[in-house]
Amino acid sequence: MDFNIKEIKRQLFHLIAGIILLILLYFNLINLLVLVVLFIGGLLLSVISIKFNIPILSWILDHLDREHDRKRFPGKGALTYLFGCILALLLFERNIAFASIAIMVVGDAIGPLVGIHFGKVKNPINKKKLIEGTLAGFIMASIAALIFVSYKEAILASLVGMVVESLELKHKEFFLNDNITIPLFSGLTIYLLKLL
Repeated sequence: MDFNIKEIKRQLFHLIAGIILLILLYFNLINLLVLVVLFIGGLLLSVISIKFNIPILSWILDHLDREHDRKRFPGKGALTYLFGCILALLLFERNIAFASIAIMVVGDAIGPLVGIHFGKVKNPINKKKLIEGTLAGFIMASIAALIFVSYKEAILASLVGMVVESLELKHKEFFLNDNITIPLFSGLTIYLLKLL
C-alpha cells in the first residue's frame, strides 16, 4: 500500500478514535480503569501477534500499523496512545487531562494530514516534518483544547504540544513517543499556567 495512503488512513483513524474516546471519557461512559484494562489487553495481543496470526487484529494491523512497528511492536501507535491518555488522567485534573488529550488527538492527527497534502516548507525543528502541518496541528489543537481550558492555556499548551511533536525526543537508544510526550508536556504547561 502506498505510504501516504496508509499514513492518511492511520491519521484519520487516530483522529476519529481519539474524538470518540474523549466523548466517552467526558460523559463518563468509560473511565481510567477501562483504559488500563484495554492497555493491558492490547499489550498481550501485541506480544501474541508477533508470533501468531490473529484474524481480525492482523487485518487491522496490516492496514493501520507502520511497517517497522508491525514486525517489532504491533499496535505500538494505539498502545502509546492509550498510555498517553492514562498518564494524562492520572497526573492532571479532569479539564487539564481532557485538554492535553485533545491536543494529542487533534494536533498530532491534523499535522500529518495537512503536511502530506499541502506541505512544502520543512520544519526547522525537524526536517522530516513540514511547517504547514505543524501550524495546522497547532491551530486545530488550540481550538480543541478551548473546549476544556482558557484560550491562553489552550494556545500555549498547543504550542508546546506541537513543538514536542516536532522533536524526536530520545533517551539513550529509546525514542520517546509523541503520543506520550504531547499530553504530558501539554498538560504540564496548563498546570503551570494555572499556578500563575
